[in-house]
Amino acid sequence: MEKINYDKSHQWMADSKYIDEFVGLVQLSKKDYVLDAGCGSGYVAAAIIPKVKDILQIDHDWAMLSSNNIAKHTQTLKADILNLWMIKDEIFDFIFCRSVLHRLNEPEKAYMEFKRLLKLGGKFVISVSYAPEALRDEYKKIMSNKGYRLYLTYEEWHDLFVKNKGMKIVKNGEIFFKLDLNHWGLLKEHENASREFKEYFKLNNGIIECSHAYFVLEKC
Repeated sequence: MEKINYDKSHQWMADSKYIDEFVGLVQLSKKDYVLDAGCGSGYVAAAIIPKVKDILQIDHDWAMLSSNNIAKHTQTLKADILNLWMIKDEIFDFIFCRSVLHRLNEPEKAYMEFKRLLKLGGKFVISVSYAPEALRDEYKKIMSNKGYRLYLTYEEWHDLFVKNKGMKIVKNGEIFFKLDLNHWGLLKEHENASREFKEYFKLNNGIIECSHAYFVLEKC
């Protein structure tokens, strides 16, 4: 597989349209304390900070935290989101988690931790990658070159959240964005994919059109 420049390969994470749509899924206020779980380089947190009282950024990767754009202006913590024992129960008004849970073996365990940390009536805002149902086998074959991930469909993610008690889905849908395979990788794999696969992702000059599923859950 071709060598990938990390900064360029993750340009989509800084997509202001994606970030604005994601953060805009809920109404934030200056009274709110927010957790950004799996904060990465801080793009989501940067959009949240002006709207809230305070924010805690968490990531398991020191490299990501060290490159975080706004770490010096917020609370940060290196931690595994599957085990946030060091944080008290029911202290956050909102928890944001963008493009993380599909990378976990046990997303339900992270979900339960987030539920514990939310205040009653607090909201969990999440986006996840999902596999197109009709193309799941081919999608899995191609995306397996990018490391471990779950290959759940949109409906399977929905069912995962529905079956867990204590939170209810109040909003769900999709966020669309473009991904430049010239930087992100897997260009050859996409070019050699089936006609149906290329049409689904609208491959054009090395750029594909992607979508993440989003869900807003309220603790009840």
